[in-house]
Amino acid sequence: MFIAAAGNDNVDLFYDYPGNLDNAIAVASTDQDDLKSDFSNWGDKLDISAPGGGSTVWSDTEKTYINILSTRAQGTDMYGDGEKIVGEKYYRARGTSMAAPHVSGIASLIYALKPAFSSRIVEKILYNSADDLGTTGWDKYFGNGRVNARKAVKLTKNAIADTTAPTQPTKLTAKAIHTRQVNLSWTKSTDNLFVVGYKIYRNGIEIADVTDSQLTYSDISLTQGTLYKYQVKAYDANSLSKAANIRITTPTDNIPPTAPSNLSGLAFSDRNELKWQPATDNLYLAGYKVYRDGIEIADLSSSVLNYIDYQVNSGSKYLYTIRAYDQSQVVGEITIMMVI
Repeated sequence: MFIAAAGNDNVDLFYDYPGNLDNAIAVASTDQDDLKSDFSNWGDKLDISAPGGGSTVWSDTEKTYINILSTRAQGTDMYGDGEKIVGEKYYRARGTSMAAPHVSGIASLIYALKPAFSSRIVEKILYNSADDLGTTGWDKYFGNGRVNARKAVKLTKNAIADTTAPTQPTKLTAKAIHTRQVNLSWTKSTDNLFVVGYKIYRNGIEIADVTDSQLTYSDISLTQGTLYKYQVKAYDANSLSKAANIRITTPTDNIPPTAPSNLSGLAFSDRNELKWQPATDNLYLAGYKVYRDGIEIADLSSSVLNYIDYQVNSGSKYLYTIRAYDQSQVVGEITIMMVI
């Protein structure tokens, strides 16, 4: 579990590393009135908030009641003025670096009660036990709310004792996008405490574990003309739901894409520039392969319709071939000769 301070610049933390990482729990700061600390970063990447201090003005009163009391490494003084040192071993400071340890501490309490809990379960307990501040539900200033240690411990104990499984996912659908990809979708399950996520199975083998907010999944690199059996199960801290089931056969494709058209080139002293018009396919066009004198030199996505070849010599002749291919690797091609 990776818990990170959101930052202290009162800006969107989208560019603030490491709090902006998808696998990080980004922590904002709240003040003594349960308001956003004036310095705390905010934004769509924010996950949760915790006490981190408030006022930007220092005084003896604020030093006591607004800043966060923390342990201090011997001989250190964060602000360099000696005013925030308390005794020999403590210090008063403010910032999201004061807020994040509150979240880490509560996460440790949860793990102490149930060391086997996954980080995703601990996250759900943190978020579901937090006190909602600001706009109802998640918002960009407080995330899922301000942490509450008492509620987190209580919810953890309830989760450990829970024997009620989530409801079965419903309305499971499967759609073959092309010969090698199937997209699944379903409607969300409910639980007496909280749903942690969903497990996806293909032919009885688990292939994915997604969060409770993800209600779709793309299964790629399949085999054409093959029957696949899918199951989706919701799970909470202890139990799996009944499975939603569906079967689908991937289509068979032996029809090649059309050849790219209007291939043209411009020769320069140091490069050859190629461009062409798009090919089409009966199911899904995967991309284009570029060949020089029969040797593949590039593999491009289907949206790219040009290529610059710098590996050329002045006065030489080159034969270029552009091949469109689909997910079955069936190709359609067009060729051009160029002299530089």
